[in-house]
Amino acid sequence: MHTGPKSYLPDIAFVPIEACTLTLCNYDTIALARIQKEAGKIVGAAVWREIKLGQKTSLIETNVGEYELTPVVDGDPDYLIALNESHSFQDMALCTMEKVSEDIDVHPLVIFERVGVSCAAISKFSPILKAYVTRQYQQGEIIHHGIHIPAILHQDLSALKKDTAWVFTRAKLTGKYSLAPQDPPM
Repeated sequence: MHTGPKSYLPDIAFVPIEACTLTLCNYDTIALARIQKEAGKIVGAAVWREIKLGQKTSLIETNVGEYELTPVVDGDPDYLIALNESHSFQDMALCTMEKVSEDIDVHPLVIFERVGVSCAAISKFSPILKAYVTRQYQQGEIIHHGIHIPAILHQDLSALKKDTAWVFTRAKLTGKYSLAPQDPPM
């Protein structure tokens, strides 16, 4: 089991404005990745593997400085598991996957820092989206603790259509922000 710090990226980040409509794609594919960081920010995830709930994969070092995630195999039915079988501590992440033209981009959601040798990054995945409005964080910043402001949205992604339009508003009287699907969930 991974015992190092777990970090988070904000689920959705907004620049506060009066009102807007945006579209969020409901990602139906998840990946586990070995991430690269510079100055505390994520700069890439060159090694990743698509994974589904109940599967596991292992990170191995094929040559000095070259890594690979093994093909997935069945694991615990309630978890996603990545075992670090390389020869050093590794930063790993649970990511969403998005096809862009012919390429696939991975976007880290939860980061497992310094996963020890022969240790695992284990995640019980619930597709819940939370959205926050704050000026405390910058895009791409890694958050090393829970977010301590109220969420303006708490939504089960499995209840949404694949592509959902959202309405983001700010109440003029109270200054409070809200975010809601333009069309009600299924």
